[in-house]
Amino acid sequence: MGRLEMAGYGEYPVAVDYLVALQEFAAERGIPPQVVLNETGLPLNVLIQTGARIGHLSMDQAVRNVVKILDDPLLAIEYGKRLTISKHGVLGFAAQSSSTLMDAAHLIEQYMKTRSGSGDEFELLIREDYVCFRLYPLERMDDSRVSQFHILATLFSIETIARWLSGTQTKQVDTKILLSFDVTYTVPVSMLSPGLQLTFNAAANELWFPIGLMHTNLPHASPALVTAAQEKCEAEMDMLSSINSIAAAVRHQIRQQTGRLPTIEQIADQLNLSSRTLKRRLSEAGTSYQHLKDSERFRKAIALLETGRDSLEVIADTLGYSDASNFSKAFKNWSGVMPGEYREKHLKNVAE
Repeated sequence: MGRLEMAGYGEYPVAVDYLVALQEFAAERGIPPQVVLNETGLPLNVLIQTGARIGHLSMDQAVRNVVKILDDPLLAIEYGKRLTISKHGVLGFAAQSSSTLMDAAHLIEQYMKTRSGSGDEFELLIREDYVCFRLYPLERMDDSRVSQFHILATLFSIETIARWLSGTQTKQVDTKILLSFDVTYTVPVSMLSPGLQLTFNAAANELWFPIGLMHTNLPHASPALVTAAQEKCEAEMDMLSSINSIAAAVRHQIRQQTGRLPTIEQIADQLNLSSRTLKRRLSEAGTSYQHLKDSERFRKAIALLETGRDSLEVIADTLGYSDASNFSKAFKNWSGVMPGEYREKHLKNVAE
């Protein structure tokens, strides 16, 4: 098994293609490469190293640099729509060669980590009339601009690519992008695909496609090429597993627990670390135990609210809260709505 080398800072190795695309985008607006790379810890020649990986904190800093200079609220959407199939490497090639969008979706769910380095994760959910991509973004401490940039860019990139693969760029298709945050600006209709509905203040970040579209045959289907691309993706997954991702290790330990979530001291003991060392390493990775614990609680909470009929009292107990009131307060802090309201909104979205 090879080991994946990574330049710059951060726990998660992000494909350099995304940095190159950002630099090209910035260059068109008069921003030189050295400004994009300021304080990223990356050498200038990283921009010509095909297949390189950079730490996620370095990528975040590059985004921060560009966002600060351009000060354009629509920047993330424009950038995302420019992340064409070729910018997603072997995974993009595998998606292009798939028989249907559903096949491509399963590949993205399975191999997204080869591009994000396990920072961002996808879950594919099948509704009665829709297929939903749910994005679980990496927790970024106290930097909502960077987090929102990545969420917008990722979802708009996938929506744009799906339209291209299915030949529906100019056709009216009832797609949806749901975002967990609010904005103070208006997204022009001209930036949205025909039929795309954009919703803010949702409890989760999601991209919805009509299920009929997902089963449409794609023109570039090639089973042999998909197999070859999958083998390459598997090799990349093996290399990724050789990286000691402390945040991923903590998430894994949290997900193994039932009932009340473990304390940081318990997690540290399971990882053969002192709690002080674990706190330091999580801080170096750009996160904290509280961020990871809250993220996993939120992930489990929305699953329980969507898929079950348990009362809020039962859900609160399952997640380790003392009562439904404390759970409701925490859920509103995460999502901006009370859990009962979220459940109603979800049922309404599914019914529409």
